[in-house]
Amino acid sequence: MGLTENLIEIWKETRSTVNHLDKMMDGIRVTTFTLFGIISSIAATLNYYAPHTYVLKIPLPALVELILIPVITVLFAQNRMYHFWLYNAIETATSIETILHEELKDVIKDRKLFITYSLTRIDKPRLGYWRSMRYSKIFWVDFCIFLTMIITCSVLAVIFGTGSVTS
Repeated sequence: MGLTENLIEIWKETRSTVNHLDKMMDGIRVTTFTLFGIISSIAATLNYYAPHTYVLKIPLPALVELILIPVITVLFAQNRMYHFWLYNAIETATSIETILHEELKDVIKDRKLFITYSLTRIDKPRLGYWRSMRYSKIFWVDFCIFLTMIITCSVLAVIFGTGSVTS
């Protein structure tokens, strides 16, 4: 087996990893939205049916919302971990595609045949994960969504804690 065949096998494994990590990130987002919706609905229901129930001198609906904040934070951290691995897999795939393009340019004649390059337009290694994230739209979208969920949980906890919804 020659160098080109070995690189193609490594590239296939890298592309499989990219696809797997992308699905894992989608699963985390779905899980987070589902938990946020269900647990906030439970807190609202508790606020309606049991507004004067306290645990550790905190109204139960507010406590439920406060417990949701660390859960969302952990899920965001897990999402970032998968994204970090995805970033590295994409960089590996594009590096391999660059090498393969040079070796196979007479056969393929177009860079668009390489899926990772055509999707990301990453033609050279970036200056590191966090420096690249500053320019990543998906990072900022994820960050804003998770931050909005945490702020919403905090606001709901305050509202449920003061009892102004049932008053």
